[in-house]
Amino acid sequence: MSIDIADVSKATVLIKKVNYQNFMAGGANEGPMYLTLLIIEDKSGHNYYFNFMSALGAWQLVTNPPKNLKVVDPLNIKRLPSFKNEYEIVAAINDLGFAKFIAGTGYEFLDLKPSEVIKQND
Repeated sequence: MSIDIADVSKATVLIKKVNYQNFMAGGANEGPMYLTLLIIEDKSGHNYYFNFMSALGAWQLVTNPPKNLKVVDPLNIKRLPSFKNEYEIVAAINDLGFAKFIAGTGYEFLDLKPSEVIKQND
C-alpha cells in the first residue's frame, strides 16, 4: 500500500500506553511502553490507521512534520522536550504519568488497561 503525500489532507498523531509484557511475547522490558497511532485522512475522506511501537516516532512527526503535511497533535505531544532515543521519551512520559499526560484531551481511553473495555452508551 502506498499513499502519495499530495493526497493526504491530514495526519493525526496519538500515543497509546501498552503493557509490553502483554504486547510482545518474550519481551524483556518491564513496565509500560507506548505505541504511536497514526491516522491518515486522504482528500477523498478515507482514513488509514497505522500503529508502531515507538513514542519517539510520534514526537518526531509532530515536532518535525514533512513539508506540505498537516499534522494534528491532539495530545500536545510537542510539549515534551527533545529526546535522543525511545528510552528517554518513555522515561519522560512515565515520570509525568500517562493519565496526566492525556488528561482533558478527549483521548483518555488510550490509557485503558488490557482487562478494561470501552463502554458504549445505550
